[in-house]
Amino acid sequence: MRVLISLTAATNYPKKVLSGDINPDFSLWLGLKDIGLGLALAQSAGAPIPLGAASQQMFALAGPWGRAHQDCTASCICSATCHAGHPKK
Repeated sequence: MRVLISLTAATNYPKKVLSGDINPDFSLWLGLKDIGLGLALAQSAGAPIPLGAASQQMFALAGPWGRAHQDCTASCICSATCHAGHPKK
C-alpha cells in the first residue's frame, strides 16, 4: 500500500480532478485501449468484471465528444454530462 500511495498517479490524480485539469498525462483513448485489454483478459480467465463494460462505454464517449486526447480525468466530465445526452466541452 505504501508503494501505491507514493506513486505519482496516486498523488496527481486527485489534484487534477479537483482542479479540472484535463491536460493529457494519460489520455482517454489509451485508457479505452487498456480497459479493452483488461476485459478481454478477464473474459479469457472467466473472471467477472461488473463495472468493466460500463467503464468502457464511458471512455468510448470521449471520441465522439472530442475528448479522446484529453486526460483520463476528463471522464469525470463525460460522466457528469452523460445524463443530458450531449457533451460539455
